[in-house]
Amino acid sequence: MRTRNCILLLGALIVAFQACKNASKKESDFAIVNLAKDDKTFLALKDTAQKYIPEFANSLKLHGSDTANYTFIAKSDFEENGTHEHMWSRLYTIDNDVLKGELIDSAFNLKRIKLYDKVEIKLKEVEDWIIYDNVHKQKLGGYSEKYLEGKQ
Repeated sequence: MRTRNCILLLGALIVAFQACKNASKKESDFAIVNLAKDDKTFLALKDTAQKYIPEFANSLKLHGSDTANYTFIAKSDFEENGTHEHMWSRLYTIDNDVLKGELIDSAFNLKRIKLYDKVEIKLKEVEDWIIYDNVHKQKLGGYSEKYLEGKQ
């Protein structure tokens, strides 16, 4: 990593959810949050997300094709020439611990990845995850959401 800080890209939760449905979202709809790469609170929240990643994976296996009732999103690190951006992707399937879907964030500094590009993310690389369960009217996950919003 070239710099001491990682650029963390986190839209407000509602923006990330709406981006799944709304292709007209612009880069200005997302916030940039700068954190030190060794931010202890953020790393602990990532550990929490990883602790419960089996819940996310199992639900995706069961309900990933039911896009009317379930939305699965995960935040992970994308790297290009030493530059890192942490962005959200909407996921539809899982195969051998690899999540498959599309990017729902707009990169600010990365040039090779664009909104709605197909992505594959290893489960162990997930930094946070959210399940929108419309059947039970609940949201699961989102461990880093409040912390990062407070850093904006």
